[in-house]
Amino acid sequence: MKLFLQTTILCFLMTAGLCHDEFYTLNGFLDWLGQFQSAYVSPNTAYRSRASIREVAHGIRSLVPQFDDLKHKYLLFGVYGLVTNPDHLVGADKSAVPSNLYNAQTVSNVPESIRKHLTQIMDFKIEKEGPRKYKAEGITQVKYPDGTADTIAAGYLVMGICAGLEYNRASNFNLESINNLVATTIGELLVASALRSRNGTQGNYVGPSGSWDDPNMPHEFTFKTPPTAATDPQVKGAVDGFLIGKKLSKLGKRDGFSLPQVIRKYYQQEAKYRFYLFYQNIDRLDLEDEVYRCARICSREEACGTNGVYDLRIVDCQQDDEKLKRAADTAVDRFYTRYLFWSAPLDVAKG
Repeated sequence: MKLFLQTTILCFLMTAGLCHDEFYTLNGFLDWLGQFQSAYVSPNTAYRSRASIREVAHGIRSLVPQFDDLKHKYLLFGVYGLVTNPDHLVGADKSAVPSNLYNAQTVSNVPESIRKHLTQIMDFKIEKEGPRKYKAEGITQVKYPDGTADTIAAGYLVMGICAGLEYNRASNFNLESINNLVATTIGELLVASALRSRNGTQGNYVGPSGSWDDPNMPHEFTFKTPPTAATDPQVKGAVDGFLIGKKLSKLGKRDGFSLPQVIRKYYQQEAKYRFYLFYQNIDRLDLEDEVYRCARICSREEACGTNGVYDLRIVDCQQDDEKLKRAADTAVDRFYTRYLFWSAPLDVAKG
């Protein structure tokens, strides 16, 4: 009788929209993503009515303000991301900019319930609820074919996919040459961790792992120790985004791909080996350099609006640069020690 009542109450809450256990699994995320893709009409109606994988990826990214702010647009698109109107790009190739980057209403044709649910799934945030309880939102459980499970922050996964789809475009238009695929995924997390550690607001650089209240029916994800700016779910989501984005950046015509299918295939075949694959795709010294470049931007950016054009102003300070470089290198070192040392050949920690 007690089990029946619990089941009845749970079903009532789910129906009422107060409890959505399916939100917290990869299958639930991909289901909502598929609904978004089906409902999303391409803003470029002169060519097609069905949105491309590029437009779908940017469409869902734009649902979460933290992934659609000025900093992320710069990291994604270079100077294009700092322009509110592509007409201000005198002499530039405006076709390189996705049309939905400048039109916030392009996803309005998608039902509000779909947009709301996807926002909830991707909007990562942490709230302290007790001395040893830090509740996280924007977390997704992944179950592998062999029955084991993992946890990611889906918003960082989407950022990597978007960066991969813009990789060949953005690389030529950055004021400070950066790899947008690294910057928007693991680079941004390690930079945030480095800056917080440098300022004394956190002790560790990466982690912790966290856990679900019920692995079989996940609903609440918490950390027992103070989280850093690069928790395990964030790092795993970012690395997954990097790897999927890297693969998409090498493809030519992308309109024939379904985003849910691309993501599902990755988690069925490659995700368990994410850190080893990451190790194979980027050299440690290159990662240190990219994280430092990204840190210069994230720590010194100043947005100034002038006729719809935003300028990125980087203040020169040699002494501060040296401290920033040390903090960035330390963050990369802790990343390698925690995640890559056990997932790659033994010389991974040597760089």
